[in-house]
Amino acid sequence: MNCPSCGAPLRLPEGRDSLQCDYCGAVHLPEANEDGVRLLGEESSAQCPVRKIPLVHAAMQHQRFLYCTRCKGELIPMPVFVGLVEELRARGGAADLIPADLASGENPATGSP
Repeated sequence: MNCPSCGAPLRLPEGRDSLQCDYCGAVHLPEANEDGVRLLGEESSAQCPVRKIPLVHAAMQHQRFLYCTRCKGELIPMPVFVGLVEELRARGGAADLIPADLASGENPATGSP
């Protein structure tokens, strides 16, 4: 990926969720996709177990993980996963992850609590 300011290659610093241009110093934060995942444009050595393609470095809520661009699978270390869940809960986003019938306490199989 190249710098939108000067065209030089962007670098993915260790532990960061943004890309850096070593030439002009610009910091680039890629747009999030429809799932809220920011693809950081650098392939990893790990492969998707389903699609057998290299996983790419990605970030969500300032947490880094690996992502498959084909099946949209995510390889998230447990400490990062816990951080993502806590962040979503703090923002009130966890309620959207629970189906309405389960959030109401109703048993979907019987229709009763």
